Amino acid sequence: MMIRTEILETDINRISRNHFDGTNFCRLRLRGPLCKARRQVVDDQPELCIWNNQEKTETRLREYDPEAVPLDGSEHMLVTWDTSRQAVLRSLKHSVDTSSKFVLLHIASMTYGKFVHVRGIVLHRTELHGTFKRAGYWRMKCEGDCGSSELLNAFNGMLRTLDVDDYLDADSDGQHTIDID
Repeated sequence: MMIRTEILETDINRISRNHFDGTNFCRLRLRGPLCKARRQVVDDQPELCIWNNQEKTETRLREYDPEAVPLDGSEHMLVTWDTSRQAVLRSLKHSVDTSSKFVLLHIASMTYGKFVHVRGIVLHRTELHGTFKRAGYWRMKCEGDCGSSELLNAFNGMLRTLDVDDYLDADSDGQHTIDID
């Protein structure tokens, strides 16, 4: 397994000493590969679109049902949304009529035979600089090393999908530091 994201810091304010009572506040500071995606629904089919600022092109990744078999050769991504959160439900409902922006964080990848399985989480930006809330998780599988995948090019910073307000810090390896509340 190739881990792509590291935890830099945690900040937890518990309600009581009993860990099962919950928290008043919890924040993770992470560093890892990020890319911005826009969710839209076309012909009743949800898809995530990644804009390439350099070439002015867009890569579309269709969300799919794991029980269904993709019918064409386009890239597909399984996204499981945290629909128990009201803010996520509002964004998903909103993206049927217009588009909603999310950020994808690449957590890890693993090779199984000739396929590479890539996994991460979907984040929704808050009003605070470089701060997000979890909106779901995603996974996809590529044949070969995925080196030519537009998604992986977006994660290594080649497509420049992020704005300066989307992260707290960036390093030369394309890793971005963010907070998750």
